[in-house]
Amino acid sequence: MSRSGLRGVAGGLFLGTILCATAYYFFEESNAQTTAPSHTVSTDEMVLTLEEKGYLVLTEDELAAQQETLIDESSPSQSEHQSTIIYAMTLSIEPGMSSQQVANRLARGNVIKDESEFLAYLSSHDLIHSLRVGTYDLTSEMSLEEIADAIT
Repeated sequence: MSRSGLRGVAGGLFLGTILCATAYYFFEESNAQTTAPSHTVSTDEMVLTLEEKGYLVLTEDELAAQQETLIDESSPSQSEHQSTIIYAMTLSIEPGMSSQQVANRLARGNVIKDESEFLAYLSSHDLIHSLRVGTYDLTSEMSLEEIADAIT
């Protein structure tokens, strides 16, 4: 392509850009003027329109009061009894199982809260190697001592 041809193409692109920008500017200006509301809507009119469409409209004070009421209702009163969940499991101790494996199964069954605490109890009472092979029914209500007595 020659220099004069390249200049002609560049000039055409420049002219086309100017025409598009001018049209865009004037058409956007006219659209903005036609879409503007003819009157302002009051707060009462907005609330009425929303309520007619099924929405519930609350002021900030009404919302805060309802949230406080919900919080008060959801928090248990002192006279209500807190229920506790009791976990039960059947533990099978097989030949060759270590005390660590037993503690892990008890923790997974939610019978004990902490494996290391149970292992420390067994160690401090020289029961770490005294586990008996068998099947035992245990619950989370049992103390570490009761669990250790049952499986040793």
